[in-house]
Amino acid sequence: MPSKFKEAGWSDLANNRKTPRNAVAITAELRMSVGQKFQVSVLDLSQTGFRLETGNYIAVGTRVYLAIPELSSLPARIAWNDRNYYGCAFLHPLHQSVFAHFALKYPSLTG
Repeated sequence: MPSKFKEAGWSDLANNRKTPRNAVAITAELRMSVGQKFQVSVLDLSQTGFRLETGNYIAVGTRVYLAIPELSSLPARIAWNDRNYYGCAFLHPLHQSVFAHFALKYPSLTG
């Protein structure tokens, strides 16, 4: 588990993961279902979800769309938040090859 994940107090969540999670460094765009959009940092990624950091507040349960370069918008739902960190669940899991491509293309230098 990445140290920044432990420092944020999410060890219990990390132990309950059903799919492998990779630390990544992706600058992406997040669009709300009402049209507002802003830039976010995706910090880790799995086939079923991702963790992001943003200064914008997003309510738990909100449907969002993640736009990663080279990929169409991916629908997701905000599952939890802690300060500027948000855990998001994809509405449709990523295909294994898509997940592997982005995990290799955008590795985190600190994870």
